Amino acid sequence: MALTYLHPVRFAIAVLLTASGCQQSTNPELDTSEDLYFSSFESDADSAGWSGYGGGWFDQDAPPDGGARSLRVSGGCIVPHFSRRVVAPAVPCSVSLTFWGKNLALGGGVSLRPTDGVGPEIQVSVQETDWTRYRSASRIHCRPGDTLVLDLISGGIIYGAMRVDLLEVRIDE
Repeated sequence: MALTYLHPVRFAIAVLLTASGCQQSTNPELDTSEDLYFSSFESDADSAGWSGYGGGWFDQDAPPDGGARSLRVSGGCIVPHFSRRVVAPAVPCSVSLTFWGKNLALGGGVSLRPTDGVGPEIQVSVQETDWTRYRSASRIHCRPGDTLVLDLISGGIIYGAMRVDLLEVRIDE
């Protein structure tokens, strides 16, 4: 099975252009959506289904209410560094992306896109050096059973690293 990925230059440009499209949630308790995918990276089993061309390591550092571990992502020029597929439910829906991120060195990005490349993508840049909750302002509208790709990218020609935790692809009401 061939793994589709974002070209590093395209991803970097998109992150710069859409960084303002991401907002930091101020009240997570008001969020009433449900999870299509969720991981807190607390156990080795949480890496099941992920692949990529870089590194994903568990670190003993986590955001508030994030348990004890998070995923550290870093890699070289070939991307994505960590990637997985997520299948939408059997009914039409809209999905968004929510996670905690921490910039360790030049940050990185988390993206969600349709596998067929048709339609919008969600791209969120991890820039803050303290644990920060990120939530995409945009959504992807899915047809029943669509497959989405969740990519984590940090690094390339120049070293970069980030931590990600409490990663959610959310079905929005």
